Amino acid sequence: MFVLKKGIIWKSRVVFINEIVPKRMITYVARLMYSEHYHYPLMRHTIQSNDKNILIRYEWKLANEWNGIHVNVDATPYWAFPNSKSSFIT
Repeated sequence: MFVLKKGIIWKSRVVFINEIVPKRMITYVARLMYSEHYHYPLMRHTIQSNDKNILIRYEWKLANEWNGIHVNVDATPYWAFPNSKSSFIT
């Protein structure tokens, strides 16, 4: 659940997450053993990199349209600052 501000009015909203998987067998096992309603649409991904950037794209096809997410990151390595969130993760 999240809160959305529209003008001066705050409204709460709920997000439903639909679980998708790349293989039909995963969907079958999830439905049979766990009563989970997974979907297996056509999927694709790409990873493109050069000296400066890395582009990662993940897409799935629903209702004859490609949907997806992508991230474009700086490929230059750097040291995390001491006691930062980044240093905790690494």
